[in-house]
Amino acid sequence: MTTMEAQIACAYRACMRAIALLANLVLVSIIVVVLCSVAVRYFGIFQGALDWANEYSGFAIVWVVMLGSTIALDRGAHVGIDLGALIPAPLHGPVRRLAALLGFMFVVVLAWQGFVLCLATTRQISPAMGVPMSIGYLAVPVGASIMAVQFVLLSAMPHLMQRWSPTTGASAGAAD
Repeated sequence: MTTMEAQIACAYRACMRAIALLANLVLVSIIVVVLCSVAVRYFGIFQGALDWANEYSGFAIVWVVMLGSTIALDRGAHVGIDLGALIPAPLHGPVRRLAALLGFMFVVVLAWQGFVLCLATTRQISPAMGVPMSIGYLAVPVGASIMAVQFVLLSAMPHLMQRWSPTTGASAGAAD
């Protein structure tokens, strides 16, 4: 591995750790907000409701899903179909590259359409929180753009991908 590849790998790993931390913090915030909302309703504090809690949770769940999708792509944990036994060994590489290209094309279209949606909703204000609706929708193009970059990096440097084992639940592969 060249020095440039090592630097890219180090930066990629740091970004993936930051994304995982952010996704976990958002998930914890959802749990705290929902629990507070239940407590407020149960004890009748603030007239028995946190009006913004449901809206915040909805926006935050979209962010967790999209950030989690980037983590799953890094770990090879997305749902897939293994055609290895059905196709000859010499075709494994080309089929894998075709699958990566199709995945890349999908997330590019998803990012593009997500940005179109964000632009269309910048003037719409959420009723409970009073923020632009595009903040919640921005998770789609951000997550899809990160995945597009991942597809390019992982195609050029396959050793970057963490391998997730469904039996142990542990990752193996690129060193942190």
